[in-house]
Amino acid sequence: MEIPRFWARAQGDAETPDGAQRQLIAWGWSTATLEQARDVAQERLLRLMSRVKQGDPLPKGYAYGSRPVREQILEQLPAGNNPAAVLTRNAYGSVVLNAARLLFIDVDEPSGTLESLRSALRACAPATFRLYKTAAGFRAMAVDREFAPETTETNELLQRCGADPAFVQLCRVQKSFRARLTPKPWRCQYQVPPGQFPRDASQERQFETWLRGYEAACRGYASCKFLETVGSGNTLSAFDSLVRIHDTKTRCQEALPLA
Repeated sequence: MEIPRFWARAQGDAETPDGAQRQLIAWGWSTATLEQARDVAQERLLRLMSRVKQGDPLPKGYAYGSRPVREQILEQLPAGNNPAAVLTRNAYGSVVLNAARLLFIDVDEPSGTLESLRSALRACAPATFRLYKTAAGFRAMAVDREFAPETTETNELLQRCGADPAFVQLCRVQKSFRARLTPKPWRCQYQVPPGQFPRDASQERQFETWLRGYEAACRGYASCKFLETVGSGNTLSAFDSLVRIHDTKTRCQEALPLA
């Protein structure tokens, strides 16, 4: 998996050809060391400065899925250098399960797509999928065989199921599959967190206060609801703990509104 543990920010000024000053910020990342992240940030800053000096336009942000997302790593499962999965906290505060070989497919479509999703999953025989209802659509989890994010087979399956193209791209970039485990804050009448990871000391104190409120707001909601199994029902033993973590943290077996 390519989920950066280290992030660093570089900042500098550059002068445009007509003499105007531009303040620039660039982020760098690394799975290995903070020093590498700082080097990447500095390299990216220098490229931006060069563009400004030449009068070239700056990128207007970056599309979701074009590079690793800046998220706090909460836990590696199992701990060590080669985890099967990583829990992260995304930009709006939800906990996300990132898995190297446990395939997730989220389809944000109205309820009428359920039968077409079932058909697409059955066509992937002999794989077995657990199927869930989410607030915006459906989620499928392949539980009796491994998938790799970068393969043609995986890409074709995701396309047949109607997965969001940006999600598919991010899976390839981070070499992992993603599933949100806890509610989106606004769906449980709560605000998004202050600042963005990594936060400074002042922002971190504000975030800790936010987190306590968010966890309280989440108590009355589930992130998905288990519907059925498509396929034989077998589960790969290596996935047992990840399926259990997913189902426990999403509260998919509880009679709760979805968020």
